[in-house]
Amino acid sequence: MIFDEPVYIIRYSELGLKGPRARNSMEQALVRNILAGLRKKGQNAVIKRDKGRIYLSSFSRDDIVSYVLERTMGIKTFSLSMTGKISGLHDIVSGSVELYSAKVSGKTYAVRSHRKGSHEFRSTDILNGIGDALYPFSSGVDLEKPDVEIFVEVRDNRVYFFNSRIKGPGGLPLGSEGKLTALVSGGIDSPVAAWQMMKRGCPVDVVFCSLAHPEDTSGFLKSIIPLFEDWGHGYDARIHILDCSPLIDEFTLSGRYTMPNVEFKRAIYMLARKIGVRDGSCGIVTGECLGQVSSQTPENLMAIENGINFPVYRPIISWDKDDTTDLARRIGTFTGENMGEYCALFADRPVIKARSSDMNREMENYDLTDSIVNNAVTLRSSELMEYYRTLVSNRPGISGIPPDAILVDLGTGREGPVLPDAQKVDPSRLKEFILRTGKEKTYLLFCRKGLQSAHWSGLLRSEGINAFYTTESELLKNRPGKEASN
Repeated sequence: MIFDEPVYIIRYSELGLKGPRARNSMEQALVRNILAGLRKKGQNAVIKRDKGRIYLSSFSRDDIVSYVLERTMGIKTFSLSMTGKISGLHDIVSGSVELYSAKVSGKTYAVRSHRKGSHEFRSTDILNGIGDALYPFSSGVDLEKPDVEIFVEVRDNRVYFFNSRIKGPGGLPLGSEGKLTALVSGGIDSPVAAWQMMKRGCPVDVVFCSLAHPEDTSGFLKSIIPLFEDWGHGYDARIHILDCSPLIDEFTLSGRYTMPNVEFKRAIYMLARKIGVRDGSCGIVTGECLGQVSSQTPENLMAIENGINFPVYRPIISWDKDDTTDLARRIGTFTGENMGEYCALFADRPVIKARSSDMNREMENYDLTDSIVNNAVTLRSSELMEYYRTLVSNRPGISGIPPDAILVDLGTGREGPVLPDAQKVDPSRLKEFILRTGKEKTYLLFCRKGLQSAHWSGLLRSEGINAFYTTESELLKNRPGKEASN
């Protein structure tokens, strides 16, 4: 038989359960997203829809097409096939011999068949015909663990031969459901939560609350760029980068708050809500997992959400950390870097059973939401890579810290400094320590994972103080006089 050019068969699952109108709309969205993903990779193709299948042809790079299809929300499986027109069973059998006689030589094989349409033959006739034709070239049939598996799909007057069904993410096409606003950090959980809602068809905008720009912002960008570059076909998301460092002083130094770890969390909910309502979002997405950190107990989550009056979606609320990490690795958002949880900035003994009434009373006069939102940096996801390059290239660096730099241990949860020549300082008393010790001196701040030291060193530098930061582990390798982070 005569074969046409190779064709991808693209399959979906949930779309097939929709009514005709919704199904047509979702198929159109799926096609648009596939083409958008291909254009992002510099590729073009022709796509046709027909009776529960989508066919993609006229492409130049099958490796790139496969890469995009594996990462397009709504696709269940796909296969690269050889196809041609048929007039009867003899065309299917002769085509199978042409394609597979050499491939089954010295090997076992199995044939799987699917047929749709009106034909003079049955699916069993296809199996028997191909099986008999290929048997002389092979080592026999093995239906359980064949060396070569041959799939044959006959639809009306065309046959498609392929060797595998490659999995896509499944779910619904991006853009087929309402938009959401995700609170995303540079950690493991929140990008996975955003991905889960994208898989359900929701375009997702992102809010990032920076506490130590540019250090934590660069970490956030490293985790979020793959989310949109690889999985966000069809939607150019809004990325809002907020300077939330004023919240640290608000919740640690003002003296008005007794539950800073959870009140800070409500504050960032309020930020996400304001941005989400303004941008037409249907709710907030978070990466919270029950009991994982102090702010994520059932009591705290209830108190934090009280009064927000905006839906909060927590798609990984019951997941084990290993499951979240495994998915983060698979989708490319796992960076292996972690500056620590924000709650470490607030309390050695964080509140785990907050009451809504107490939080409402203490936050009654809280008023930083508007000023933080109004000063946000907003980008499109298509601009993230360039922004990241600029951010990294412009980060200040030093070749060595003066040997007389004063080591300041900001780590919480321990009595004394981790090094005998370091000064153990509570973060809430850092400015007082600097004034007492001397603003003209050089300081190297450190903590276990870097978030506290990065935040406070940035704050001190903004006030003209020569301050640097590093992590506890890096300090043990790089003592003063060697390179450290700025």
